[in-house]
Amino acid sequence: MTEEEKGINEIHHWLSNIQTRAPGSPCIIVGTHQDQLSRLKNFKDISNSLQRKIYEKFILPNSDSETTSAAYPPIFASIEISSKTGHNIKLLARLIYDVVAQMKVPGTKDQLLLEQKIPSTYIALEECVYLVAKKLRSQSQNPVLRSSEYLTQIQEAINYLYPDEDHGKLAIRFRDNSEILQATQFLHDNGILIHYNDVALNDLFFLDPQWLCDVLSTVVAIREINPFAAKGIMKINDLQVLFKGSKKLSSESEEIMSYITDLLAKFELALTWDNEHLLIPSLLPSEPMLKYSNQDIRINIMSKQKLNSILNMNNLVQSTSYSGSFEISNQLYSGIKLVNSYSQNVLANKLNLEFLYECRAVDESESLRRLYTLTYLPSGFFSRLIVRILCDSFLKDSLLDLIEIEQCEKLDFKLVEFLSQEAEWKCWQTGLELKYMDFTLFRIKEIIQDPLIDLEQSSAKKNLFIQNSILFKDCENELKLKTINKQFCSFIECYASLTSFKICKISITNNENEEVLINIKLNGQIIAKLFALIIEIIDSLLEDWYPDLGTRFMQDSKGDYLVTRLAPCRQCVHQFNVSGLNSKPSQYIDEIDQEELEKLKLFDEMQWIYCFMLDDICYSVLKNSKLICVKHGEQIASEVAPDLAFEDIEQKYLITQQNLKIEKLLGRGSFGSVFSGSLITSYMNQQQVQVAVKILESLSTRPGLPEDTSEQKPLTKNSSNFWNHRKSIRLASKAYSIARQEIAILSSLKHENIVSMMGLCIRPLAIILELAPFGNLKDLIQAYKKKSQKLNPCVIQQVCVQISSCLVYLHSNKIIYRDLKADNVLVWKFPLPDQFSSNLETQIKLADYSISRCVLPTGTKGFAGTPGFMAPEILKYNGEESYSEKVDCFSFAMVLYELITLKHPYEGQEQIKDIVLNGGRPLVKTQDLTYPSLMLDLMCLCWLDNPNDRPTAEQIFKYTKSYEFSHLMDVTILEDYKEAPLILTCVNQENDDFEVEDRNDDDDDASDLEEIEEEDLVDVWVVSNKEESVTQVEILTYENKLNCTNRKIINLSNNTVEACCHLEKANQMWFIDSNNCKTYKKINQYILDINPETSGKIVMLHPIEPSKQVILVTSKGMIIYLYLNETSKENNCEFKYFIQELGIECYSTLLIPSRSDNRIYDLWLGSSNSEVFIYSIKFMKITNSYLHTASHHYVTNSNMTSSPQIQQVAIKI
Repeated sequence: MTEEEKGINEIHHWLSNIQTRAPGSPCIIVGTHQDQLSRLKNFKDISNSLQRKIYEKFILPNSDSETTSAAYPPIFASIEISSKTGHNIKLLARLIYDVVAQMKVPGTKDQLLLEQKIPSTYIALEECVYLVAKKLRSQSQNPVLRSSEYLTQIQEAINYLYPDEDHGKLAIRFRDNSEILQATQFLHDNGILIHYNDVALNDLFFLDPQWLCDVLSTVVAIREINPFAAKGIMKINDLQVLFKGSKKLSSESEEIMSYITDLLAKFELALTWDNEHLLIPSLLPSEPMLKYSNQDIRINIMSKQKLNSILNMNNLVQSTSYSGSFEISNQLYSGIKLVNSYSQNVLANKLNLEFLYECRAVDESESLRRLYTLTYLPSGFFSRLIVRILCDSFLKDSLLDLIEIEQCEKLDFKLVEFLSQEAEWKCWQTGLELKYMDFTLFRIKEIIQDPLIDLEQSSAKKNLFIQNSILFKDCENELKLKTINKQFCSFIECYASLTSFKICKISITNNENEEVLINIKLNGQIIAKLFALIIEIIDSLLEDWYPDLGTRFMQDSKGDYLVTRLAPCRQCVHQFNVSGLNSKPSQYIDEIDQEELEKLKLFDEMQWIYCFMLDDICYSVLKNSKLICVKHGEQIASEVAPDLAFEDIEQKYLITQQNLKIEKLLGRGSFGSVFSGSLITSYMNQQQVQVAVKILESLSTRPGLPEDTSEQKPLTKNSSNFWNHRKSIRLASKAYSIARQEIAILSSLKHENIVSMMGLCIRPLAIILELAPFGNLKDLIQAYKKKSQKLNPCVIQQVCVQISSCLVYLHSNKIIYRDLKADNVLVWKFPLPDQFSSNLETQIKLADYSISRCVLPTGTKGFAGTPGFMAPEILKYNGEESYSEKVDCFSFAMVLYELITLKHPYEGQEQIKDIVLNGGRPLVKTQDLTYPSLMLDLMCLCWLDNPNDRPTAEQIFKYTKSYEFSHLMDVTILEDYKEAPLILTCVNQENDDFEVEDRNDDDDDASDLEEIEEEDLVDVWVVSNKEESVTQVEILTYENKLNCTNRKIINLSNNTVEACCHLEKANQMWFIDSNNCKTYKKINQYILDINPETSGKIVMLHPIEPSKQVILVTSKGMIIYLYLNETSKENNCEFKYFIQELGIECYSTLLIPSRSDNRIYDLWLGSSNSEVFIYSIKFMKITNSYLHTASHHYVTNSNMTSSPQIQQVAIKI
């Protein structure tokens, strides 16, 4: 109440925020500090006046239902209280009860909220929560539980409080965990506990809300309680020291720090921009406080190394003798410090200097300005804006090139030290500005009328829009005047200096004696780029985080935009800065019609500056139409808003329509159309190249189409011409916004899997991109589908590796793609269907970044994406809750689904949103399971509901690069094996009746193993040695190599098998122990006449398919050829073998096709002393050897993999 009119005006912002976040919530307006006002003699008059103004401004308009729905929530009463004297406290309590007593249960007509029946299980759960919280406190633990712990402890508490054998109480039981969570939500709504369903905090249950309030208040408390928050900035690591009283906080610091920072961000109490520092908005100084104190908070952005390179420090050091050194810092935003404001003259006198250096602006009136008028300022807007600007990597890179310092021959180290002052962001509660040499280069702030600020005489410090009203043409082409603090709206100003500076050497004794040493210029192109980036940050923040306010072209009940974006006339600004006087009516331009002139005369007694709506400027740039100021006539769009005229784009990348030939249509999207075309530019030596032209305008998209001529006729409000013109302006504004978003990313990021921008055409507005020879991935998928062919797993792997590589790059630059789908994957190389070639090389690039967003460490917001590819966390809250880059990982799963199944996710299904939120995922048919299991596993991992359970882009990249991703078909777990068994695979055999026979018994009655005709059945023979010299053979029959349909076990007594192999052409299974050789075609056992002591241990058994032989290799270099020679006897074979001794030690072997002739085989033998011997099967001798060094190892692998005959398939059992 003590703030009177100012306090009443602030009520508007609170009510607007309430209506936006909780529409229709009943409100009571409470005036505080009544005791201080009651001391005045005219207290009653002041009180009645305030109540009357509240009634007229807030309560009376609510009688109109339309106004209520658009402006304020229902207001039930207005009351004055004093917490000191207790005045009206009981009355306020009664009012609150009366209001709550009238509230009805949502969705009902007559059911009162206070009369609803509460299930007994909900009451019981409340008692359990109190019990668990008390137990945790008694154990010196914080009352916070993870989801699994919460459910477990609640069940234990229920069993303790309501045991089954206690007949005196009603047995309380929940059916399942979902019912407990439903009851938990009821307790959350009533403040018993706290549990949020958003991504970051979904797994946490806070059992004591008061404890949580105490913890959070400790962070945002005054300096005496939190000494680490220096003027609103503190290190995250200091939280551990701040909470050192809690044992659990110190023992689980990383986990606790994570949810504490998430909670602070949830309540907008503190935000981080670099995962190292917290910005605490409530502890930042206010703008008036900056005038009273000598300290402010500043964040460095330019390293001394950058300044040293500008100043050519190396040459200076070589030419000057100096024993000191400069401290170099490579990090951006590396320092946060408190700055004392002292006069240079005071410092000079203290240090007894003869002269000092001073930086002076040449012309402070030269500037760019932008103005936002908002119906209300959302709570937390500036805190989020500040961290967005601080963390934006594009902005940081551009700032380093902003300042241009000319070379100077009179450099000395004192001057260098003066020039080495770092550019810094200066932050306060409602704004921030970029300072260099104590001059403001950039500023974004809320315009607040303050007497001390208004008294400033410098034109650079007094605010232009406080001194003047704002005149502009609104969306209905009518003149409108707005004055700060006279309308219920907020004003945000963006300012950029265009002046140049000079460094002067000034004598202390004679101030008139000065010498200009260095001129400092600001790069105009960089200023336009910075302005474009900052405006894009503001617009995306409004659209994503405050969609009810910031969505473009949203209007209130009166037809005004909720957010109006304006740029002042440069000549109006210059005139005010020079003279401060308003123009007279006679100075209006002649082109003004009589109706507008009459309206302008009403504003003659006021000072005002004419402004253009940004939508009109966009239209002027894209359509080459005129911008008309009512005082100064036609204005040049590139001077009023150089960023809107694309002045930040290098001239060589600005393409004229004469150099661009647009050809056939390639496709249409939600934001534009893509054509093929040809381009001739100077930087490509006038060569004509084929390009893709993404046109973002709906009007005049191709040469020869009629131009929009709506502005050539009178724009009366009732004419169809007016509405067509208005629609054209909106389309132009939307096209510009999309182009800006995509240009910002394409011009700043360079990656082999991001499509390159080759230029920009302004009329028509089009982005020139590389032309993909094979179009997009979706068309290729459809081509394979029409041919009933599947994609090769190696091709899928290459696509996945390249997509994930691009995502890793984007996420490392804090960008969320948000629209990953096959349509946006452009293809340069790809094997076509019906193309029988061994060349599977694939190259893809991601395109269309129109809805991509920069992300804070706390996530981003906004509803964006394509149905079927959007993550559940976006769908569930319609983009109103924050989410992380894991949404791209969900979309990746859907692209992988397209590659595997050749179908669109949820193809032919309706209500996709409900399906996804209920856990439904696209159908995977049996024929799609023939792909490697790791592909299917990754797809299922990436589309999990909980984003914390999904892999990151970096993990996906590593996963897809592995060899197993395209080769490992499936994994089967075999239990009860102490050691790794021996594995054989073959086509399914009939193996019901076979037994081991001795070769000396001529018993031919044993049943043969007969091959069955079903080729899709495969047997896996698992051979393991059990105790007491018993070998177990487990035969597993698999269908389609995936499903085990049959299992048989055979025990072989008195045998310990050491090696085995499958000779496919002979249809034989070979098993070797120390003395025997067994083969199963007919069941036979043969004895090898060799001495194990002289031959050594068995190393490996290899099948030689062309000669139907088996090679046995031993550790002492003995090679034994084994084979069965068919005899004249029916169904009998003669066992033969011969031995060759190589005289080397052997530890491992590998049989591969020979490099000289892939029809014959070489045996590679790993020996001692890092030697590898190559044994030729054809010539039966060692033909080569290598010393196993790193280089030879590389060559060996290269030679091995170069053979086209090698196909490695790994099956892990």
